[in-house]
Amino acid sequence: MDPVSAIGVVSAAVTFVDTTAKVLKTAWKIYNSIEGSTEETELRLKLSQYVSDATQRLIPAPSQAAVTGEDKTLVHLAQDCDRLSKNIATELSKLKPKRRRSKI
Repeated sequence: MDPVSAIGVVSAAVTFVDTTAKVLKTAWKIYNSIEGSTEETELRLKLSQYVSDATQRLIPAPSQAAVTGEDKTLVHLAQDCDRLSKNIATELSKLKPKRRRSKI
């Protein structure tokens, strides 16, 4: 085998081992976590809940007077942010296992 091919094979093997180690490390974190997900996922869930709570305060109640002009644009933006943050929370929740310490 020529030296260039040997370097390519070694590089591929090192990449495979590195990727496998990262996958196993993440799986171990998830398996041993209290929530059944990584810390990053839990942080993202909390942030999406915070955004949803903040935007709910910007959206007027139906009983309030109709908004106009720039306020109307702000309300539409707040509604979009609220919808997106709820979608993010829903998708992140799907990443959690149905049962704690499940094999799947």
